[in-house]
Amino acid sequence: MALAQAETSGQAVAAAPVPRRPQPQEAWDWQVPASRGDTDSATAIASRYQRAMWRLLHPRAWQADLHALSHFDPEFVYDENHEYYEDWTTDPDYGKVNVRNFPYDLAGFVSPDQKRHNPLIEQMRETLCTPLGREGVHRVQPTPDYHFPEAVGRDLSLFTGGRKPKTQVKPDLVVLPAGRDDRSLKESRVIRTDPEHPVPEMVVEVVSPSSAARDYGDKAVLYERLSVKEYLIVDPGEPPEGDSRGYLAQLVLYRLQPDSNHVRVEGEGDDPNMEVRSAVIGSVVRLKQVHPEDEPVFQWFDPNLGIWRDALGDKLRESEERGRAQTILTVVGHILSDEGAVNAITQHWQVSGMPGNTDDLLTAVLDNPAEWREIFGITTESEEDSELDRGDHPSAL
Repeated sequence: MALAQAETSGQAVAAAPVPRRPQPQEAWDWQVPASRGDTDSATAIASRYQRAMWRLLHPRAWQADLHALSHFDPEFVYDENHEYYEDWTTDPDYGKVNVRNFPYDLAGFVSPDQKRHNPLIEQMRETLCTPLGREGVHRVQPTPDYHFPEAVGRDLSLFTGGRKPKTQVKPDLVVLPAGRDDRSLKESRVIRTDPEHPVPEMVVEVVSPSSAARDYGDKAVLYERLSVKEYLIVDPGEPPEGDSRGYLAQLVLYRLQPDSNHVRVEGEGDDPNMEVRSAVIGSVVRLKQVHPEDEPVFQWFDPNLGIWRDALGDKLRESEERGRAQTILTVVGHILSDEGAVNAITQHWQVSGMPGNTDDLLTAVLDNPAEWREIFGITTESEEDSELDRGDHPSAL
């Protein structure tokens, strides 16, 4: 970064003109973060350097600007290399309500939210809840504020532009340990390295061009130091564009060893770069992407069903099953002309689930309508009602 280069060269810092306090200007200038189309890359990078230098040389004025923000956080270590405004920031570790993240891209421009980044995070969150069972919705948390001691930031050389140790990161997803009542944590989305807060069993980072260096580098070292059991890097790849050939997606999983070091887990399947077995999830997970221009889909393998599953696929299957159940019940109603029989079958399926051989059952009912109870495996009405009274059934079909 330009600022880091300046710190290693006293001559460069001395030669740079000391800018005045930034004031709003009608035309674009160094005081305003540049977007693509405002200027060229070299000018955008130079202007970012000038803004960072102003903050370093005028700390009181900069702190006054920060304190004026409605979302100012006295615990957060603000970074001179980043911009903080009322409704947006370039700092990927600064997460406040209604403050959007516009990271710097590799050319030095402020860029909008990564369009492929956020939908994939949400899709992963929904998908990961399923293999973790009933606790999944509480264990999988998006974008928490993960606080760590200042000494950790210092030891790992995680510094702001002003050489202050960083004390917080904002992972894309975390999976918390099972068997805890973490409802308060879910509401606040704050994790601290103290006995009152659990160490996440898994941390997930979804790579974007602007975050790749940190996700593969600084964060890998940090999560190892914090004793996170598994660190999953989800790289959605880049589609071909212009002169760029792009590259395919990949999954990289690190697992904590008894010596407190992270070791990369070898991939599985036909494409080891896309499939890996997670001990935390208890299954093989993968990114499904045929071509670089395709949107990647995160999935887990269900050994009981023998299929790859994801949140969207589960919703489609559930919808199809409900439609199929309604069709079958309609046919049974026509065959038996008995609304009570249809209600009994519906209640039975609510308790035990819909069987897979419904076509055979329909054929049997056509041949022997009087034996519909035996065919559908329904016990006496009193036994069926007893099961329903216990509440051992999901919502109605």
